[in-house]
Amino acid sequence: MAEYTVRLQQPVRRAVDDVRAQFMDIAHHARGGVHPDLTFTILETNPDRVRFRQKTRLLGMKQVDVVEAVRNGDGSIDYYFREGMNRGSRLHFEFRRDGDGTLVDACAYLELSGWKRLIARPFCAAFRKIGTKALDEDRRDLESGRFQRQAA
Repeated sequence: MAEYTVRLQQPVRRAVDDVRAQFMDIAHHARGGVHPDLTFTILETNPDRVRFRQKTRLLGMKQVDVVEAVRNGDGSIDYYFREGMNRGSRLHFEFRRDGDGTLVDACAYLELSGWKRLIARPFCAAFRKIGTKALDEDRRDLESGRFQRQAA
């Protein structure tokens, strides 16, 4: 097994706390169609952790994963791929103030083995394309005002 890293950034014209909350609100993503190419099913939820099933296609292949989103003490968020095609991979999100908005730093640590390792370069390129699209979909959702943070 080998780890490959893909880094992305996305500016968002919303406050840091709003952006962070949206990244943890998987129920909003599931019902709001934030990512039309992804299907989400919530399996378990609590304030700092959400387990969900995610379905999509990558390089024409159906990808089904069980993911655990975890809010860390430093304000960052990790999505751990616990089961499925991408098991062992992790997405790490950091959020920092950028003027009146937020800069999202996303880093994917992709664990590739077997045949995926043989196609690592196109797989990572496809992941970069999908990740860029997903971050832009989050930005549009946040900037449109559709996402409203729930009162604590």
